[in-house]
Amino acid sequence: MLSEPLQQYLMIGVAAFVAGYLVAMLGRVVSNRAKKEREDPRDHRIRALEADLRLAERQASEYDTQTSNAQTHQEEALAKMTELQAALVEADAELQKLKQDLKTSCEKTVELRQELTDRAEQTIRGRAQLDDLKTELEVAKAGTDAVVDEINRLNQESEDRSEKVKRPKKLVTDK
Repeated sequence: MLSEPLQQYLMIGVAAFVAGYLVAMLGRVVSNRAKKEREDPRDHRIRALEADLRLAERQASEYDTQTSNAQTHQEEALAKMTELQAALVEADAELQKLKQDLKTSCEKTVELRQELTDRAEQTIRGRAQLDDLKTELEVAKAGTDAVVDEINRLNQESEDRSEKVKRPKKLVTDK
């Protein structure tokens, strides 16, 4: 097996290791007791407050993110609202223009209807006058035709008499 000094060194090493371990454990126990005895109860409160602070900082960071998202959304909504208001103003202006055009058109329509009524009345009066003039013309033509016929008849009669007057003279001179 191993030589005796080597065994002794090995045993001393193991014993030193175990002794060191025991001393370390004993130091730790003593130090924990000393810490507990020396530990101020406000330290727990400080650690709790630090934990609460970290939690609050994390929540504040989340709220900041949510707030910035909400602000972005609000800015987009305001921009959209501004666009819609501009479109509404434009549509309102167009509506007012169309109302004015409609009013003007209605006034013109009323004027044109009145003018059309006046013209229709003038046309009816003109036709009545035309019918009266046609009747007068027909009467005048009939009268003129009668006068012309009478003149022609009288001319014819006059010619016939002239011929009769002229003929007997010829007859008398022939005899």
